This record gives sequence, C-alpha cells and structure tokens, in this order.
Amino acid sequence: MFKLFKRSFKAQLISSMVGILFIPIIFGCIFTYRYFANDHKNETQIELKWLSDTKKDLIEDFLKSHITYLNLLAANSDIVKTFSKATQLNSAQKNRINRIIAHITNRENINVSFIESTTGAIFYQSKPQNDFNKSVYEASFSDSPLSEAVQNATQSKKLSMSDFRYDPFANEPVLFMALPVLNNRREVLGVIALQIPQKSIDQILQRGLSLKPTLQVYLVDKNGNVLSTAGSQKQGLSIKISQFTNFNTCTRIFDFAQRDAFACASPVSFAAFSSGQFKWIVVSQILYDQFSAPLRNLIIFFIILCTFLLLFGAAAAYAVGSRVSRSIESVISDIQQITTGNLNADIKVIDGEHEIGKLTYSLKNFVDQLKAQLRDLLENINVISSSSSEISATIAQITASSSETATAISQTASSSEEVSQLATSFNEKAKESLKVGEKAVEITNQGTEAFNQINQGIQEVKKQMDQVSAMVIDLSKQSQTIGEITAAVKEIAEQSNILAINASIEATKAGEYGKGFAVVANEVRNLADQSKKSTQQIQNILDTIQESISKTVLQVEQTNKTIDGSVDFVQKAYHSMTNLSSSIESLITVLSEISDFSREQLVGTSQIKEAMENIKEATTQNLDGMHQLEEVIEDLKKTSENLKSIISIYQLS
Repeated sequence: MFKLFKRSFKAQLISSMVGILFIPIIFGCIFTYRYFANDHKNETQIELKWLSDTKKDLIEDFLKSHITYLNLLAANSDIVKTFSKATQLNSAQKNRINRIIAHITNRENINVSFIESTTGAIFYQSKPQNDFNKSVYEASFSDSPLSEAVQNATQSKKLSMSDFRYDPFANEPVLFMALPVLNNRREVLGVIALQIPQKSIDQILQRGLSLKPTLQVYLVDKNGNVLSTAGSQKQGLSIKISQFTNFNTCTRIFDFAQRDAFACASPVSFAAFSSGQFKWIVVSQILYDQFSAPLRNLIIFFIILCTFLLLFGAAAAYAVGSRVSRSIESVISDIQQITTGNLNADIKVIDGEHEIGKLTYSLKNFVDQLKAQLRDLLENINVISSSSSEISATIAQITASSSETATAISQTASSSEEVSQLATSFNEKAKESLKVGEKAVEITNQGTEAFNQINQGIQEVKKQMDQVSAMVIDLSKQSQTIGEITAAVKEIAEQSNILAINASIEATKAGEYGKGFAVVANEVRNLADQSKKSTQQIQNILDTIQESISKTVLQVEQTNKTIDGSVDFVQKAYHSMTNLSSSIESLITVLSEISDFSREQLVGTSQIKEAMENIKEATTQNLDGMHQLEEVIEDLKKTSENLKSIISIYQLS
C-alpha cells in the first residue's frame, strides 16, 4: 500500500488535498462550535438571570406592599383605640374594622389578626380560623410561625417576619408579618399580624413560565431549604447554596432533586426588618440536558458538515488528480516513445495555460527542434567525412614540402652566423666614437654653464635696480598724494577760519546768550590758523623730497643703461657657446643612433639566428604533427561513422 502511495501521483495528490482541507475544516468547526456554544451560554445566562431578578423584584414588591399595609393599619387611630380596650369586639366594631382593612388593602384577600400584648390573645381576625380567641403564648403555638413573629415584634418593638412553616390552624405553609402597635409612651398595646400563604409566592413564581416550559424557578432560604416552587410543593428538599460562588453569573449545579442543571441566583433583600432577619434566594434554572441539547445538535451538525466537506474535498481531489494523472501519463508515454528513438511520435498538446499544458507544448517544441538539430548534425557528419579524405591528401603534400623547407633552413642558419660576427665588430667601433663625443659635450656644457651664471648675476642686478626705480617712482607718487592731501587740509583750515569769524559775528549779535558760542568760535579760528601753518611746513618738506627723488630717478636710469649693455654682450657669448654645444650634441645624437642601430643590428642577427634554429625545430615538429594529423583524420572518419550509426536509431522522417 505504501509503495503504491509512493508510485501513484493521484494517491499523493488526493491525500495531500484531504490533509490540507482537514486541518482548516476541523479548526473552523471547532471555532464555530465554541462561538455558538459561548453565544448560547450567554443567551441562556441572560435569560435565567433576567428571570431570577424579575421574580426577586416581584417578591420584594409583594412584601413591601404588605409592610405598607401593616404600617397604615398600625397608624390608624380607630385601630389603636381598639387595641387600648383589648376586649371582644361586637359586630359593629368588626364591620368598621373590616371596612378600614378593605380600604387600606384595596380589598385584597388578606387575613389580618389583632393580638393583645399581655395575654397574647387573638381578639380579631378578618378571616376567622381555629386559633381565634386563643393565646399565641400557649403550648399549642410553640412551633407556630405566628407565635414566632408576634414574640419577636413585641420584644423588638419593630416589624418582624417569620419563615415559611406549616401552620396547623391554616392547614398550609404560611409566614406572618407582625408589627407592634405602640401608645404615646411607646408601650406595646398589641400586635397586628398579616398571614401570607406560601401559594401566594408560588403564584408569583409561576407567572409567565408557561411561555418557557424548559425553565424552572424556586425560592430557597439562606440554608438552601426549598420554600416555594413554581410547581407542586417541594417540602423537605434543599440545595447547597455554596454552589453559587457569584450571584452575578450563572453556574452549573445539582438542584434539589440532585439533577444536573445550569442556574442563576438572585438574593431577596430584607432591609426593612431589623429583627428575625433571614435571607431568601430566587433560583432560576434549566436542566443541563435541556441546556446542552442545542449544543449536541450543533455537534452532530458540524460532524455531518465536516464529513461532507472532507468527502467533497476527497471527491474534488480525486477528480483533479485523475485529470492531472491522465495528462502526466500521456506525457510519460510520449517521452517513452522518444527515448526509443521514435521522434515521429504524435505529441498530444493539452490546451490550457496551466503547467501540464505548458509542459506538453514545450515537449513538442523540444522534439521538433531535436529532429531539426539531428538532421543538421547528420548533414555536417557527411560533410566532415567527405572533407577528411581531401584533408588527408593535402597533408601528404604539406609533409613533402616541409621536408624541402627544412633543408633550406639549415643552409640559411649557417649564413646568419657570419652576419652576426660582422655586426659585433661594427658595434664596438660605434661605442668608442660615442665616448669621445660625450667628453666634448661635457666641456662645452661647463662653458655654457659659466656664461649662464654670469648672465643670471647681471639679470639679478638689473632686476634689483628695476625694483629700486619702481620704489622711487612709487615714493614720488605717494609724496604727490600727500601734497594733495595737505592742500585739501589747508583749504579746510581756511574755510574753518571763515566759519569761525562768521560764528563770532553771530555770537556778538546774540549778546549775552552768544558768549559761550563766541568762545568756541574763537578756539576754532585759532585751530584753523595752526592747521594752516602746519600744512605749509609739510608742503615745504614735500617739495624737498620731490627734488631728491627726481635726481635719484635719473641716476637709476643711467645705471640701467650700463647694465643693459653688459647683458647684450653676455647674451651673445652665451648664444655662441650654446650653438657650439648644440652642434656637438647633434653629433653625439648621430653617434648614439649609429651605436643603437649597430646594437639593434647585433640583436637582430642574434634573433635571426635563433629564429632560424626555431624554424628548423618547428619544421621538424611540423613534420611530426602532420603525421599525427593524418592519424587524427583517420580517427575523425571513424567517429563520423559512429555518429551516423547512433543517429540512425532516431526516426527523422
């Protein structure tokens, strides 16, 4: 089986596609199931919590309404007067109290009892029972919920309420609310008690449940004892309250019948009672089998869905695998025919842009190209076979010519040896002539260098004299500039003097207010006179400097003329030595070229000699090569014949 799996591409493809589909399908189903399961749990929890909270609120409202009735009855003055007398009431008094009670309680079917505080005697009941005119302190009332509520209210002087218990006088489970009636001195005159049968709470719990038959609701006390249910009475049953760790969320519990259930609990508030307080809890539940039924159906649905998807994926994988497998088998069949040499096989090209279609198209192109290339190769082999015979004849002729060439090369080698000896002698004579010429160049170069140094010295003196002349001329220009500045300062001094005189005149006109200004104008005029005198002195000095500079310029020009004459003489001598040196250098160049030519000639003759030897050796090797080439041509003929036999396997036409 495993070998078949390894050999069958179809099996591998189907198993791979099923494996690829299996993981996302399973994870998708698990995720969807968890999502729906959480959603179902949340919806159920919201519904159960709403039910328990609603029933809790209804019970609290029911108890508050009865507390209100008690407070109104205890505050009624006629009723208080009745308790102050504590006697048996006549018919008129009973009728009046009945009307008061009917008015306060909106004519609800409520049993009200009046109990005297000292004797505990029940001296009035809106619905007379077997306990009328009896004392709640008697032994027969020791286990009565009425006796419990009256005693607690009398002792605490506050509202009190008993728990649900069986009352033999009412012949059913009841609870009593008891409120003490106080006088002005807050002394207890008696107690007003309201009897509440358990069936009243049962009716509250039963209300609206017909629309939700799978839901259950019941009332338990703080110890878990079942007080009331929405069905038949469940006396003596209980649950573990510790199962409810958080009253804000629902949890999985075992109910009073030890059935697995999903339940929510809402505690009933009794803040109005200060004595005899106890806690009730409204529990709403759904049996876990009924709660999990949709989830079980969902699991079955997902199992069927996953199975269908896997089968569908397997079928699709089988269909795709079969189609791909047939295409691959067709390609394999074509390739097997090609390997046997049948290039004329009909290659079936599968239409489509997919990989198999491209593979068959490429295979057909490959076979067509291979056929064309083999035809070309066969033609080339035939050409090579025919050309080999021609090459073999040509090589035989080349071999004969090579033998004759080897003989001629041996004679040429002996002649090149004589030429080499003559070139060696000519090269030595050229070297001696070159040494004599180099000595003459050295002497003329020394004379040229001496004249060059003299010329440089004269040029340096001329350069320095030119610098002196330039400096003297620049000094003359600067002294002229100073003169112009001095003339400008002198003119400014004269203007300042005129302005000072005008200022003095104006100050005199101003009288007493211009005295200070007159002093300043006088000082300005004195400064102007001093500036005029100083500029005159500077002008005299500048005139003397200008005269000295002019004489210096004349002397510098005469010196430059003398230096120019010396420079011309030195330049002529320098040029003569330079020309002589150039002639000798030209001679040296010619001798050097002759020496180089003789050296190159000597090298050339040596190379010719060596080349002739190489040619002689190459000619010998060429003869050997020709013999080897003849052998290669024979091998080539045999190879072409082998290629023909190989190609003949393939059917090209």
